[in-house]
Amino acid sequence: MEIVSTGQWLPGDANVQTIEGKAHGASVTLLLEHMPAGSGPRLHTHPYGETWVVIEGRIAFSDGREMREASTGDVVYVAPGEPHKFTVLSAGRIKMVCIHQSDEFITDWLE
Repeated sequence: MEIVSTGQWLPGDANVQTIEGKAHGASVTLLLEHMPAGSGPRLHTHPYGETWVVIEGRIAFSDGREMREASTGDVVYVAPGEPHKFTVLSAGRIKMVCIHQSDEFITDWLE
């Protein structure tokens, strides 16, 4: 068992804290996201599946063609190779946990 101490939830203006699993002998990578209104990554894919747990806020997820909204308490799944991006809709910062089904963060940017 290993406990990775992250301190408080992304203090100050930090947007994303990445914890790659391979540094800890784990097969998943976590991103703790604390992003301001209007922010988010551009369209991309991963060779593995990805899951978000929305802790606080509203987010627009898109596959590049269709947009769907997720909010506090929702779980979002994206299949391996599926294009996706998101934009924070909340007026304040959102909180999400993003789970990458890989021991390292691998991204292919499409935009």
